[in-house]
Amino acid sequence: MLRLERFRPRRGGWLGPEVDLEVEGPSLVSVVGPNGCGKSSLMLALAGLLPYEGSARLMGRELRDFGPRELRRLVSYVSDDPYSVMVRERVIDEVLFSAECLGLRPEEAVNSVEWALRSVGMSERSGERVRELSGGQVQRLAIAAALVPRPRLLLLDGPLSHVDEAARQEVAQVLREVISEGTLVVAAVSDRADLPIGPDVEVELDCEREALSVKLQAADPDGSRSHELVAEGVRFGYRRGREVIRGLSLAAGSGTVVALTGPNGSGKSTALKLLAGALKPWLGRVTLDGSPPSPPRAAYCPQNPSAYLTERTAAEEIGLASRSRTSLTYEVNPRWLLEEPVHGLSLGAKRAVAVLSTVLRRPALIALDEPAAGLDPANKELMAEVIRSVAGTGSIVLVASHDRHFVRSVADEVHVLQERSVRRVDP
Repeated sequence: MLRLERFRPRRGGWLGPEVDLEVEGPSLVSVVGPNGCGKSSLMLALAGLLPYEGSARLMGRELRDFGPRELRRLVSYVSDDPYSVMVRERVIDEVLFSAECLGLRPEEAVNSVEWALRSVGMSERSGERVRELSGGQVQRLAIAAALVPRPRLLLLDGPLSHVDEAARQEVAQVLREVISEGTLVVAAVSDRADLPIGPDVEVELDCEREALSVKLQAADPDGSRSHELVAEGVRFGYRRGREVIRGLSLAAGSGTVVALTGPNGSGKSTALKLLAGALKPWLGRVTLDGSPPSPPRAAYCPQNPSAYLTERTAAEEIGLASRSRTSLTYEVNPRWLLEEPVHGLSLGAKRAVAVLSTVLRRPALIALDEPAAGLDPANKELMAEVIRSVAGTGSIVLVASHDRHFVRSVADEVHVLQERSVRRVDP
C-alpha cells in the first residue's frame, strides 16, 4: 500500500533523514523523533506539499505521478499547527469546506461531514464559532475535516498534543475505525506517549542534524521582587447567558508556579486570559499588586505560538524581548535555528521561541498556555526548568496544561477546571 525507498524530504538545500518503509495494508505507522529532526517535512512530502528524493509509492504508483485533485481524495494531511488551516467561522462550515473542495454531491457531503464530526466527538459543537473552541477541540476539528474524503492515507502531524485523556480515547476509536475501513494512518509524534494506541510499525528518525534544545538560567536572581495575584469570585462567558467560568478564586505570590488543568473545553485558556488581564470578568475581580493586570506587568503567551510571534527570525524575536531589563540568560541549539524565518520553524521550535520571548521580559505575571504541547520528552524537561528558573527570579507563573505529568513536574499548586467550576488539588 505504501512503499518508501531511500525517501528524503527536501527543503531548499536541506535533506531530511532517509526512510525505508513497506506497509502492505491498513495499519498505524508512527514516526518518532525529537523536535527539529524533520518529522513535519516528511509528512509534508508524503502529502505532496514538499519535493523529495528517492521513491514513494502509494498503491503501486509513484506519489509524483498523482494529479493534485486525485491526491487530495486519496491523502489527507493534518498539520501540527491546526489553527493555521482554519478558514471558516463555524465548526460545521469548516468541515463542509473540505467537502466543497472535493466537489462531493450534497447528500454525500452531508453524510461525510456528520460522520466526521461524530467520529471526533464534535457533533454537539457543530454550530459553535471556531475561535471560541479550546486548542484540543480545534485539533479534533482539523482531524474531522481530514476524514471527510475517507482517505486511503491519513497523515497526522503531532495529532494529539493538545488533546486531553478523554478525547484521546475518542480519537483512538476513530483511528481504529478508519483503519478497519481500509485507511493507512501515519502519525508523527515527538513523544510516544502522545499516541493513544500502539502502532503496528514504528519508524524512528535518525536525526542527522542537532535537535532543538532550549535552556534558561537566572544569572542574578532578584529575591527582592514581591508580587501578589488575587482573583475573587470571577465569572465569565463569551456570550450572555452562557458562562464558561464560574467562581474562579485564587491567590499566588512571587516565585509561585500555578497550574490550571482540566479537560478540553473546560475553560483553562479562558481562565488564563482572565488572570493575565487579556479578558475582563463579568463579575468578580482580578488584581496584580492591587490593580488590574495589564502589559507590561503581565504577559500572556497563547496556545498558538504563531499568534504571538511578530519578528522575521527567532533571533530578532528573542532579541526584542531581551533588550528589556533582565537577569536571565538563554541558550538555543542549534544556533542556526535562530536565523531561520520564524514562521518556517516547526511548532515545537515556535513554542520554545514564544515562551523565551515572554519570560525574558521578566514581567511580574507570566501566563503560559500549553507550553509543553508538541515537545519531545527532553524538551518538556527543559521547558519545566525554564519555568522554574523564571519563577526563581520572583515572577508569578501561570501554566494551563492538560498534561498531568508536566503539571506535576513544575507546579507548586494545581487548580482543576471542570463544568465551569474550579477547585484546588494537591500537585
